Amino acid sequence: MRKVVVLLALLAVVFAGRVSAAGNGGGLGIGIILGEPTGIAVKVSKIHGAIAWSTAGNWLHVHGDYVLYQNTNLISEFPLYIGVGAKVGIGSGVGLGVRVPIGLEYKFSDAPLDIFFEVVPGLGILPGIGFGVDGGIGIRYYF
Repeated sequence: MRKVVVLLALLAVVFAGRVSAAGNGGGLGIGIILGEPTGIAVKVSKIHGAIAWSTAGNWLHVHGDYVLYQNTNLISEFPLYIGVGAKVGIGSGVGLGVRVPIGLEYKFSDAPLDIFFEVVPGLGILPGIGFGVDGGIGIRYYF
């Protein structure tokens, strides 16, 4: 298990190092997410992810999502987004699941920051089938 955690951390560092800085919305955004799970949030264009700790399950939670739809007409200052992704949980065993994030995001016009709120229904596939809901609020700084 320790080797898996180290490998995931190395992949995150390599991936982050290959992203060019393009300002708010186009570059690399790194911050925190508080909720279930709580940890480090990352965003690059339409790809959102996190390496976090699940307080409910007492396990390391890694997820990546792709934003399929973003609507800026509904609430102009807070675009709605919907995506699909995967999550891996590492604890006493390994878990795998599918996520469907639904969230609101606010991008500051005068600072390279955004804040977001999301609710994420999901389906656990391994070690067994099960439904759950994650969610949180976070902030990211763009390089």
